[in-house]
Amino acid sequence: MFRALCPPIVAALLRGAPLVALLTACGPDPADEAASGYVSVMQPVLTDNVTLAQEYLDMAGRIKKGALDGGGIAEKMARDIGPLAAKVHKGALAVQPADPKLADLHAQLVNTWSDRSKAYAAMSSAWAAGDEAAYETARAANLQVKVAEETAFGEINAWLGAHGQYLDQYP
Repeated sequence: MFRALCPPIVAALLRGAPLVALLTACGPDPADEAASGYVSVMQPVLTDNVTLAQEYLDMAGRIKKGALDGGGIAEKMARDIGPLAAKVHKGALAVQPADPKLADLHAQLVNTWSDRSKAYAAMSSAWAAGDEAAYETARAANLQVKVAEETAFGEINAWLGAHGQYLDQYP
């Protein structure tokens, strides 16, 4: 029976403290609340991240099939991919986690998504200019961003997992 009570309450009860006074002393863990709140406010951002991933994969498929040329790629990047990447970055930038450790981890993700947005803009510019070397440089930067994004989500989810939460990168 006592296992269900907060351990400080059990200890105080054993010392003879009144139960009513002790029950108000045991509240929810602020880090657990921060984790739950974070997962909730990140959902719209992650939904946009899914849309971005789908648009990018659609573009890649069309390139592979030969349905998009350099001008079409540049247009798709500038019209759809770039603005979606900027929207995801801006949405994540607006999220302010309540826990300091989570805020640090989130800042890594925000920086990663900023870098992704820049890489997409550079890819678009390179395609528009027909500059294959610049495109390869931007593409390499984008590949590094993907690794950094996976690392950021892994670290965020390690912290969230300790508080009974999980952030699905592509909900």
